[in-house]
Amino acid sequence: MPNILSNPHTTSFIGLLTSGLTNDDHIFLVELDQGKNFVSQQVLPPQRLSALLSGAMLNTTHHYYVSANTFRAEGKRTTADLQSLNAIVADIDCHSDTIPAAHRNFRLDYLAHLLKHDLADDILPLPNIIVRSGRGLQVWWLLHPVAADEDAVRRWKQAAASIANTLSHALSSGNFNLDDMYTLRGLDVDIHASTQPNGDYRLPGSTNPNTDTVVKAEVLTPDRRSIHEFDAIPSPPAPMQTPAARHTPAKNQNIVEWSEHMLKQVESLRQCRGAIVGDELRNNLCFVYLCLLKNLPITDDEIKRRLWKFNQGFACPMSKTELRSSLTTPWKKHYRLSTARIIELLEINDTEAATIGLKTDQSLPDLGAARRQRNEEIIRLAQQGAKVKDIAAQLSISENTVRKVIKTNKIPSRKELIVRLHQQGLTNAEIAQRVNCTVRNVQFALRNEKKRSFAHNNGGDYLGSKDAMAPIGKAPAPAQKLSPALELLRNELYSRYGQNLTEAEFMPYFSTALQKLYEAPTEEQIKAWFSAPLSPGQDKMYRILLELN
Repeated sequence: MPNILSNPHTTSFIGLLTSGLTNDDHIFLVELDQGKNFVSQQVLPPQRLSALLSGAMLNTTHHYYVSANTFRAEGKRTTADLQSLNAIVADIDCHSDTIPAAHRNFRLDYLAHLLKHDLADDILPLPNIIVRSGRGLQVWWLLHPVAADEDAVRRWKQAAASIANTLSHALSSGNFNLDDMYTLRGLDVDIHASTQPNGDYRLPGSTNPNTDTVVKAEVLTPDRRSIHEFDAIPSPPAPMQTPAARHTPAKNQNIVEWSEHMLKQVESLRQCRGAIVGDELRNNLCFVYLCLLKNLPITDDEIKRRLWKFNQGFACPMSKTELRSSLTTPWKKHYRLSTARIIELLEINDTEAATIGLKTDQSLPDLGAARRQRNEEIIRLAQQGAKVKDIAAQLSISENTVRKVIKTNKIPSRKELIVRLHQQGLTNAEIAQRVNCTVRNVQFALRNEKKRSFAHNNGGDYLGSKDAMAPIGKAPAPAQKLSPALELLRNELYSRYGQNLTEAEFMPYFSTALQKLYEAPTEEQIKAWFSAPLSPGQDKMYRILLELN
């Protein structure tokens, strides 16, 4: 039985969980046997918890849990004995026995992708840690520890409920997806477990006996948040009417006429703005456009066609994957948007309202001016070589927001800028002065780029059947060759998705796919996978694995 702190998943998790805590804070460690019968329970301060786990030998047939919040010494694991509020955890499970393990794992991967990219910042704050519990995910948001008084506990419960409800809406909104593989169906938020401040959750590095899998933790950011930041999470709006009640003749006629008129005004707004990438409010415009289309007496296929055509009119349109993931909820929930709400979402000012012929009863503020000014400042600082964390601190915004603006506007990172200036013939000292860093940083960036180029040119990231399945960061030896099974898999994928790529250009995509596999497939399995034409769901699955648009 392994030493628990020898597992990197446990080490990083416990380090983040206990950072910022004092010896007055105590964490519960609970052990249950395979039948979920009580074995032991300990309440420990941070240092004693780390010391205990460093010498612990875990029983792989037992369940181990750790509390998210802290308690008073000698206290019970009840809300009344809470010492401080340390984290909010959303518990997401898949208990359906009808969903194959491979499909379940794929859906959990897809949900993790949404949490890290599509939902982050715009809908929910970026999580600190995503724990793969065996049958689901436990999503952790770490807080600056706050004393668990009555007001703080009330705020915590409101924030936890907002997160749980938002995720429940996202999980239940699967009608926009075209295939069962590309869906979140079967995943559910355990509302009770996610909204109890005295709850406990699986310990990363332990084994889930139900699935015989190791509980793994993926750390996304170490930055804790104030509990007040969660006050701004919008509650998912409920539909105004059920679909059956929408189509009374008189009301339906008025709704249709108004919606057709507003659709033309939304199209005119985008045209008259001519906004640059990042300032065009693309996602909000598509959201409003879809809500208006849903008011019309047209088929779902016609709605999708018109929405896709509208999306293609942006300077940087969304891919089909991005469009699906960002609009799953409004596709299922028929949101009725008022003119005032559309003005707010699209940040329409007086001049724009007059230009497109939108009638308003009052003067409109320029809601987008501050955001555009902020984005311009992010771009300016990024072009000067400032770090993401420094930009975020200077402008008092999240690092994820900075990354989104940089990515949307295709601003090169400091490392890319260093490499580009080096290729232009500048000396290391000149590069350091240009990007505002030390010569040592320049040398380090160029050395890493040289190693990366060598690895890609020699197959260092993806050769070797055993090492190819190792965690990211363990590069296989360049001299190794692919096993016959992996060679067959590479050939099958390359024949379908590498038409416009050379074999060398395709290999990094194949490496990415290998790192996501749970176990190495056999030749027989691969032959069975590709013995018939791929379904739309299978095609989407492989494109996600390869990270192809």
